[in-house]
Amino acid sequence: MEWSEDLIRVLNRIGDELGRIRKIIERKEGGSKGEESVEERERKDDGERSESGSKTEERSINGEELWKEVKRGEERRLGEEADEMEKTRRLREKVKRMEEEREEKEKKRRNVIWRGLDGRDAEERRGFMERVTEKVMGRMLRIRRVWERKGIEGKEVVLVEMGDEKERAELLEKYWEFRQRWGIVVDEDLTIKERWMKRRILEKARVERERGRRVMTDNRRIWVEGKEIFWNEEEGKWEER
Repeated sequence: MEWSEDLIRVLNRIGDELGRIRKIIERKEGGSKGEESVEERERKDDGERSESGSKTEERSINGEELWKEVKRGEERRLGEEADEMEKTRRLREKVKRMEEEREEKEKKRRNVIWRGLDGRDAEERRGFMERVTEKVMGRMLRIRRVWERKGIEGKEVVLVEMGDEKERAELLEKYWEFRQRWGIVVDEDLTIKERWMKRRILEKARVERERGRRVMTDNRRIWVEGKEIFWNEEEGKWEER
């Protein structure tokens, strides 16, 4: 009986000890799981931070590319605006030159230039001009005013503003008669641009005649072998019309 009671007590102590050991083991196991959970959480946090950093870096790269594209677009826009401003400036200059040419031409449309008139002074030269005009034309033409200027060779050139454009045209038609009979040149009062073109035409005529070709000219046009040619300003060359 006593033996049985002692055995029971021993078994109870063993059971209590086993229970205590089991609790210790459970606590340790629970602690390990908690530690693993923390590690996993840290890895997860690291992953989230890495992903967040990647997204931030990606947004930074995208933002930089966007800025570059915006900058390129702005440069293109500014370039286009500069081109447009340059075109506008050139157009205004062209219009201005055309307007100045028109005004100059309008002032000269009644004028006639006389070269080679004899006379010691302006009064004698005017008197000579009026006499030869009356002989060639058969009458005295209407004149508004007469003045002089120095020509290219330093000789006096007489300018006459005619009173009637039709009479001016009739006078210019007698160009060859004035030249052949009196050695006098009667010509239009050309604008600066027209004088420049006339010099170019005369130079072209000289070159073509040296080549043995038949050439005819006036102040603004030239014909080579019966075909009219013109100076193409944009291309910088002569072309057939």
